[in-house]
Amino acid sequence: MTMHIDAAYPDQVEAGGPVHLEGSGLGLARWAVFTDEDSKHSLTVAATGQDVGRAADSVRPDGLDIGHGTVVLSDAKTKEQISRSNTSNAMPIDFVGQ
Repeated sequence: MTMHIDAAYPDQVEAGGPVHLEGSGLGLARWAVFTDEDSKHSLTVAATGQDVGRAADSVRPDGLDIGHGTVVLSDAKTKEQISRSNTSNAMPIDFVGQ
């Protein structure tokens, strides 16, 4: 089963999160990868799949520029194994200050 993000809320995420994602197959998620605009910074944090694979929760870490960005999920066993073949679609989100 592949992971697909349909929605992210809130759509403006403060450092420290939380970020809730809904879609299909998200219960498989182990990692959330946050990338700011123009991919200047990318941070990877643990994700917790729940609700029978329809939602995943994570937190937006510090260190990303304020503005537009994306989040993808991965079911890789380790952070080092994350690749295009084991990630979801990218969902746009906005990063805001605290």
